[in-house]
Amino acid sequence: MALEPDKNSIHTTCPRCGHSNETAALASCRHCGTDATIHIKAMSMSDVYYNKGLAAANARAMTDAIAALTTSLLINKKNIKARNLLGLVFYAVGRLGEALREWVISVNYDGEGDDNPAKGYLEVFNIDTANLDKYSEGLRNYNEALHYLKQRNDDMALIRLKRAVELIPNFVDAINLLTLVHIRDGDKMRAGGLVERALRIDATNPLAHRYYSEIFRKKATAGKRAESDDGTVRPGAPQTRGTTPAVRQSDKERPAQNNLFGVQNKQVFKRRSPLVSALWFFVGLGAMFLVMHFVVMPSALDGANDDNYDLERQLAYNAAAHNAVVTELETTIAQHETDLAAAADLAAAQANRITDLQHENWVNIAHGHMLEQMHAQALTVLDNVDSSRLSPESFVIFTIVRDTSMPVMELQYHNAGRGFFDGGNNDLARENLERAVMLITDGSTVADWSFYLLGRIAEADGDFELARQFYETILEDFPGSNRVNAATLRLNAISQ
Repeated sequence: MALEPDKNSIHTTCPRCGHSNETAALASCRHCGTDATIHIKAMSMSDVYYNKGLAAANARAMTDAIAALTTSLLINKKNIKARNLLGLVFYAVGRLGEALREWVISVNYDGEGDDNPAKGYLEVFNIDTANLDKYSEGLRNYNEALHYLKQRNDDMALIRLKRAVELIPNFVDAINLLTLVHIRDGDKMRAGGLVERALRIDATNPLAHRYYSEIFRKKATAGKRAESDDGTVRPGAPQTRGTTPAVRQSDKERPAQNNLFGVQNKQVFKRRSPLVSALWFFVGLGAMFLVMHFVVMPSALDGANDDNYDLERQLAYNAAAHNAVVTELETTIAQHETDLAAAADLAAAQANRITDLQHENWVNIAHGHMLEQMHAQALTVLDNVDSSRLSPESFVIFTIVRDTSMPVMELQYHNAGRGFFDGGNNDLARENLERAVMLITDGSTVADWSFYLLGRIAEADGDFELARQFYETILEDFPGSNRVNAATLRLNAISQ
């Protein structure tokens, strides 16, 4: 469906303060009083070129549309409608990389506007990644074809260009280059079909028009070569309907000349011998070869050389133009890759920050449990915390909760384990005492007693090696405690 021209698209945003005025006819901004006459005229001119580009795009005159829309954006680079339409025109002629560039710029200029259709265009390609891969492969084949043409390897270039056109059917640049290769090979039939295909996509493409004139002008010229300059038809040439060859005067109208000619034939041209006739025949044949060699052949060769020179020069021009397009696409792709890398880094930084906030939140939860005397729950929450991810303030709170709750829970587990030991339940006693020794802090008053009881339980289970380790821990880590003598006696008893 064809788009409609934007008849009321004059931008009235103040160039100084950004205030949006209600009427396009205002000469000054109602908010700050700035004279906006020149600004309004410039924006109006940008919209005029947008409408020209829109009309050209609706008429499939894509080259004219690109020129008009580019001019519109030179006047007003934030003309969102012109930029979106330019992207659509680029997409229509197979230049997807440039189309994506225009839509990305459009979205960046428009900010968070949800009504910008460029967001929808980009979303389509974000979802349909297969289409982007297909375009990338087609562009790679096109670039390889340019490389082969520079090396004068037309066969490989022809294969790559056919593949590029197959992958990107509306890629006008690739179609034009494939047309040129067919012209060089003398295959005017395929070249004619391709140039008509290019003109159906872009009716004003200058290269396609030039190739069209080159192909069909030569065909028309070849069809007329059979006609002579004076209007008569040469032998073997087809006669057109309604035309007749020139009628010669009959012998009856020129009796005197015929009689005189007959007399002269009888008097002057006498019968020659066969040897003389053969000699004159070979002389004429040699003269004909000389004329062909020195006159006709050089002219034909010069014409062919001129055609080859023109085609080579055109090929060099096209190769340079296509290289410029490829360079621009590569720059655009590199910029997109840089933007994606920056976005990935930002996302990673945000993810790290979210993780840090989660750990800080656990510290705050543990601190709340500590204030409510729920020390076991506080330590359970602290088990999830990576102290290296905490801010200095959160680390202070983390230290307070740990140093406050750990001694309390150590004493609770020690007392529970000692009670179970005295009651003869070694399994529960071991479980609580092991939890107690896991919570030992500096200044603990029950750590040596917990290790001693664990040694006694290990002896009762017959694990004398483990018992030896517990008693030696008392002697090494708590040499001034009351359990040193008892641990020494137990070690001596085990060693005997």
